[in-house]
Amino acid sequence: MNIKEVASSFGVKANQLRFYEKKGLIFPERDKNDYRVYSMDDLLRLQV
Repeated sequence: MNIKEVASSFGVKANQLRFYEKKGLIFPERDKNDYRVYSMDDLLRLQV
């Protein structure tokens, strides 16, 4: 999932997801275009 899809699914803004990444709470991978790609692990961490 990309940042827009995750933000929409969890009812948060993309800036909040970037903040969580900066703080080391989630670790999204990057695709060939350098876009964030969230794994199932990241999504589970966001649920908690």
